[in-house]
Amino acid sequence: MTSTGPVDPAVCDLDAQVVGEPTEAGADPAATRLAARRRGLRRGGTSMSGDGQHSPTVSVVLPREVRDRVVAQAAAEGMSVSKWLRRLVVEKVGHPGTQDGRPRRWWPTTAEIAADVRANLAASDTSHALRMLMDGVNYLPDADSAGRLDEALVEPETTGDVRWDALLAGAVRYRLHQMGRTAPSWTRGKKPLDRFWWPLAFSASDAYNDMAHTPAELRRLGIFVDEREFSQA
Repeated sequence: MTSTGPVDPAVCDLDAQVVGEPTEAGADPAATRLAARRRGLRRGGTSMSGDGQHSPTVSVVLPREVRDRVVAQAAAEGMSVSKWLRRLVVEKVGHPGTQDGRPRRWWPTTAEIAADVRANLAASDTSHALRMLMDGVNYLPDADSAGRLDEALVEPETTGDVRWDALLAGAVRYRLHQMGRTAPSWTRGKKPLDRFWWPLAFSASDAYNDMAHTPAELRRLGIFVDEREFSQA
């Protein structure tokens, strides 16, 4: 999002401003946004196997009432169904292998998330950069369950872009708030951006929707992302 400076969200003329990435002339904004999200999803998130390869999948069949309860519980914890079920399975059977004498780590640290974002930004792939950021932050409950949350929250180097540095810090604070955990000090000193930023908005209606559903931890930084995007990453 680019603008002429800080704008009051209650009165800003979103129709006169460019939000997110420009769409092709005549393209449907909703379809363009969905296509952009799918571009990121196709590339996948962090490999749980730790070898850069696609992680294997398992499907289960559940009674409808059980499925509905799973969906509700995952939503209540701000997670996708697949991530919620994965955490449940890993807690039950454990994660195979060891790393430095401890169970193998399948979740990324915030330093690794920042490195992933930096690499994707260097490749001009902002869609996948956002996917990697959201996917990585969503693994924090896994690190917490493994008793290694402090290890996961190591202060990262810059992504090379002040907006993305702020987004990572705000996203970490948001996720930890959901978990009832205290955010590390490196997430607290971020100043609001000079200009409001909509990473995913492709139209004025998208921007309004994101403003209405942005977590406070991001809104105070001048970044607007619908919190439901975190459960869909």
